[in-house]
Amino acid sequence: MAILIEPLLDEKVDLASLLKMIIIHDLVEAEVGDVSVLDQIRNLEIRKIKKQNEEQAIPKIRQMLATSNGQEIYDLFYEFDEKNH
Repeated sequence: MAILIEPLLDEKVDLASLLKMIIIHDLVEAEVGDVSVLDQIRNLEIRKIKKQNEEQAIPKIRQMLATSNGQEIYDLFYEFDEKNH
């Protein structure tokens, strides 16, 4: 979706960074499991638990990838998270 809508945006975005953020978001969800947006809207406790699980997973992922791009992944995860809240 990001690739499809990027040319239609009024403001220029860094598509490479955006795609990395999307993939990192999916990587963290693969580690802790995904929760549907509807479940998160309906139950704030589910949203809170999901966020806690993700915040526990991302340092582990950073550590596993410490010799390559672990810090970049960690930073992009939080950049994505900040823009979505």
